[in-house]
Amino acid sequence: MIVLFAYLLIANLGLLFITGCDDSTSPEPDNPLDMPYAVEIDPADFVDSSFTGNEFFPLSTGTTYIYEGRDEDGLTVRVEEEYTGDTRVVLGVTCVVVNAREYVDGDLVEDTFDWYAQDKLGNVWYFGEFSQEIENGEVVDTHGSWEAGIDGALPGVIMLAHIPSKACGTARSIGKVRPRTWPRC
Repeated sequence: MIVLFAYLLIANLGLLFITGCDDSTSPEPDNPLDMPYAVEIDPADFVDSSFTGNEFFPLSTGTTYIYEGRDEDGLTVRVEEEYTGDTRVVLGVTCVVVNAREYVDGDLVEDTFDWYAQDKLGNVWYFGEFSQEIENGEVVDTHGSWEAGIDGALPGVIMLAHIPSKACGTARSIGKVRPRTWPRC
């Protein structure tokens, strides 16, 4: 009897632990990309100037970040991100323009202008980009370009200002991809 009680107690605690962060009242698709996404943008919720970004995604005008590595073919890849002093208004929100240039073995292959905004809570939002793929010094494609508010495109948070330290299934120094609406606690 004690063994059965201990088994049931452990099983119930395990079930409680497993379902503690689940909300089974709402059905979810197998593919997170199939989940509906909607956001309402109020320009009053965003800063108009003095973009600083946050500790995880700084937006300092005049700063250039350089990332270097190798692709799957062993070719040298270099990405330069220049935080310009330019701005662009998208959906009534003032965005800072970041020029990202990608080089493969020294040849420019992509030149992109990304538009980021900062809300008053410090979160950094991605409002779109003008992207140019380049071959032999000539622009050959701009299909990666998009802008929030055009053809149903929506902006989204690219970096939270504060990572919740007690969020369900996460820790401050560890990120976890969750295929469900977050947070679920």
